[in-house]
Amino acid sequence: MEREKCNALSRNSDNYNARIDIPPAIIPELQWWLHALPHSVNNLRHGSFQLEINSDASLSGWGGFCNGTRAHGGWDEQFRDRHINFLELQAIFNCLKNHSDTPPSLKRPYPGGRSFVREAFLNKDIPEDVISTLLDSLAPSTMQQYQSSLRLWWDFCQETKCSPFTTEIPKVLTFLQRVLDNHPHTFNTFNTHRAAISLIGDRDIGHDPSIRRFLKGIFRKRPPGPRYSYTWDPQLILEYFETSSGCDVKFVSKKLATLLCLSTGHRLQTIHSIKISNIHTDSVGVTIYIPDLIKSSRPNSTQPCLKLPFFDQKPALCVARCLDSYLDLTRPYRPHGCDQLFITWTSPFGPATKQTMSRWMKDTMSSAGIDCSIFKPHSIRHASTSTALRRGLSIELIQKTVGWSVRSTTFAKFYNRPIVDQPSFLNSVLTSS
Repeated sequence: MEREKCNALSRNSDNYNARIDIPPAIIPELQWWLHALPHSVNNLRHGSFQLEINSDASLSGWGGFCNGTRAHGGWDEQFRDRHINFLELQAIFNCLKNHSDTPPSLKRPYPGGRSFVREAFLNKDIPEDVISTLLDSLAPSTMQQYQSSLRLWWDFCQETKCSPFTTEIPKVLTFLQRVLDNHPHTFNTFNTHRAAISLIGDRDIGHDPSIRRFLKGIFRKRPPGPRYSYTWDPQLILEYFETSSGCDVKFVSKKLATLLCLSTGHRLQTIHSIKISNIHTDSVGVTIYIPDLIKSSRPNSTQPCLKLPFFDQKPALCVARCLDSYLDLTRPYRPHGCDQLFITWTSPFGPATKQTMSRWMKDTMSSAGIDCSIFKPHSIRHASTSTALRRGLSIELIQKTVGWSVRSTTFAKFYNRPIVDQPSFLNSVLTSS
């Protein structure tokens, strides 16, 4: 019928007052409408509503209001790329669930660490334009450390059908006891659970007397302890470097990464963050500035400055000369504009990751005869600081050199294991006993 109408209008110059000859094929359809229309009636009705909910949605979150109470939240990762019309319907659904007397039987999937924290901030009525700055206060390593704790807390709240953003003390104690019964977590891990729950909850549970006493009980049941009760002698690696004649980029890369960690006592994170533009060489040696934020960075604290004097006593162990040699060897392979010191030695050449550098040091330790089934690459920090203390360097100077505060007990508790200035630290480690 529509096609015949359009053809007739075309023939009559779009004149709707013109006459049209109805083809025989259309007559049965018109007769059906003539008989059906008088009986197709639906009277207008006025609904009787028991509840009125106002909802709204944006690309970043949703909100709703009903009977004087508000509800809002951010979108999970599965919804962030959806069309706004879909999000409007999802917002209505979320509001219905929030104001329903019977909670849904399906568990909500874990939204991810940052999304969980963002939703917690929104739940505290923090303005949305402020939340990104608050999230920036959490280092990526902190979020990674909290990830397991937040996931356990989320699953517990989903199972018990309670809000993860309300942290009543009995509920938190039940959660911690369940984790204690089902997981081999130590005291330090429970401290991480406490900090993570305080971050997304409505109170700082760390100051509650019951929580503090519970953590004290965990301390007595599962006391924290260092990874190693003893450490290895750095002389093993030093003798390996002195007797090895390798000069290719692969060997020099492993040697430089290991010597930098061993001679400075700093973490691999610090060594990995070295930029060529922050390396300065003079007649005395090499100075490396570390402007990037690292684990030991604090407000109003100075950033690390690594001083590597030329070690004329043993040129094969001179870190400054090894650094110069590494820069010369990698210059032909270094990508344009790559400022990071350590790069990979295979194509495609690019900045080396911390995991790659950790494997380099593990290979070096294994080649030097160190049991890598016991000692990890981070044990280089234990070995170097313990050796410096045995050679007569003061604890205060060791703490200052490797980035611990004066009041820190980290070295005494976790790093000092049996077997001046920063150049003194380097000399005490590299000099033979």
